[in-house]
Amino acid sequence: MKKFLLFLLLFIGSAFGVRAQQSRYLGEVNLGLTYGPFEKRWAAVGIHTVHGARLGNHLYLGGGLGLEAIYGLASCCCDCQMPGYVEDKRFDNGLVVPVYLNVKGFLNSSKPTTGYLTLDVGVVPHLRSSTVQASFYLCPAVGIKSRHFKADLGYKLINKFGAIQLRLGLFLGGGKYRK
Repeated sequence: MKKFLLFLLLFIGSAFGVRAQQSRYLGEVNLGLTYGPFEKRWAAVGIHTVHGARLGNHLYLGGGLGLEAIYGLASCCCDCQMPGYVEDKRFDNGLVVPVYLNVKGFLNSSKPTTGYLTLDVGVVPHLRSSTVQASFYLCPAVGIKSRHFKADLGYKLINKFGAIQLRLGLFLGGGKYRK
């Protein structure tokens, strides 16, 4: 338990410890709530941090890391066709760490309040598995940014199981693009 709390403290601290050395830096910290009412009912609560840079007035590229507690996805991947795979409880009420690339397109970057489109693409390593395995992670979303606050609503896909995701968060750094 002490290791988990230390990891969580370092994880959250990494988001606030990075200073914006350039005006292009833009980081964010998000709290996400996920609910999957589709093929298999599941839910998740997590915290994510994304760090990257503005590449123009409307484009942002960054890398993200999350820590999520997932409930209800037990044996969701039994048809993954992995050798020796029978019924792995790797998602059953456990923690996952999504690692992903984040791309954002801001609609009107000159205003303090603007909309954006975002896409997360990456992998979710399985922490309970004895071999190195990972699932595909995809999360397209639409959001709104008002100064340093943000909210977005999207569709999260882990392997083939989808869910609706709501994220609330803070932008860190200036994130202004200068030529």
